[in-house]
Amino acid sequence: MPKGQWMTGGTLSYQTNDQNNFKFLFIENWEGSNYSFRVTPYFMYTFRENTGVGGKFSYKRTFNKIKSFNIKIDDNTSLTLKDYESVSHMFYSTAFLRNYLAIGESRRFGLYVDTELSYGFGQSKIVSGKGADLNGTYETINELQIGVVPGLCAFINNNVALEVSVDVVGISFRNIDQEFNRIDTGSLTTSGANFKIDLFSIKFGVSIYI
Repeated sequence: MPKGQWMTGGTLSYQTNDQNNFKFLFIENWEGSNYSFRVTPYFMYTFRENTGVGGKFSYKRTFNKIKSFNIKIDDNTSLTLKDYESVSHMFYSTAFLRNYLAIGESRRFGLYVDTELSYGFGQSKIVSGKGADLNGTYETINELQIGVVPGLCAFINNNVALEVSVDVVGISFRNIDQEFNRIDTGSLTTSGANFKIDLFSIKFGVSIYI
């Protein structure tokens, strides 16, 4: 990757699940559905050979719906959840440093590693129960993450490449402010370090080099 190269592109990830009377270990009568969708356009400039800096902007939306869910350990110990629904959307701004690594003598295939600093802001709504037992929780979410994103790129020609990448979240901070039924309030702050590869975060992308 020569010095002075501009690149732009985007990645997309999507996951969906449907449960119909699903049973597994202690779980019984699980009925519901969920999906997760994320799209990320980005740009980059190589300030030296095989090294570039850039920015990413992401939108993520998740939806979960549980009609029924039962955990039964024995005849006296069980937990039941019904009529639960949540939806959330997050916006992320990310600065990243990318390093390219050649695979042998190939000029078509290569590896890359993005080191990222990301800030996210979003909102979510959680609804449970029906009728007089209906409850609603509204959340405001702030996130800060430092992570590593390894990937593989395959050049179709000198200007277009296909990419596959996976997230490895390193350090994360998350704050959630809640409002329950527009009356009670609460908050939750979490932080942690985890360099485990998340295989469910695989993203496919297309990059254009100018």
